[in-house]
Amino acid sequence: MNIAFDLHGTIDVDPINMSNMMKALIDSNHNVSVMTGSEHTKAISELQNLDIYDYSEIYSIPEFLREVINVPGRWIDGKWYCEDDFWWKSKAMMCEYYKIDILIDNMKEYGQYLSENTKFILFDEDIDLNKVLIDFGVIEC
Repeated sequence: MNIAFDLHGTIDVDPINMSNMMKALIDSNHNVSVMTGSEHTKAISELQNLDIYDYSEIYSIPEFLREVINVPGRWIDGKWYCEDDFWWKSKAMMCEYYKIDILIDNMKEYGQYLSENTKFILFDEDIDLNKVLIDFGVIEC
């Protein structure tokens, strides 16, 4: 399966457990990616600062919208911005484009646009992610 984890508000909330889970998923032959609103190079640095090294790909929202979808935007103080409608639909477009089976994110706004091809797990600090992934048949107990 292709499983994408959000960086801000998901991975960075509990980096030790997330790192262990991501590694276990990769060891079980799943593809694990990181989806983020950061630029790719900044995301690499942020993940390294969290000691997160076990992932297959990093998918950057601004780079995807600029380079794949050709969404118009503007740079303000080193950050790229576009219309909110494009931003909130971006992860759904990325999940379709990259064939993501499960998106784990702390923002429900991203989940509402996903197609039936991608399951959405709304992350919060109280979730038992292991149980959820067992329920989805991703990992075995």
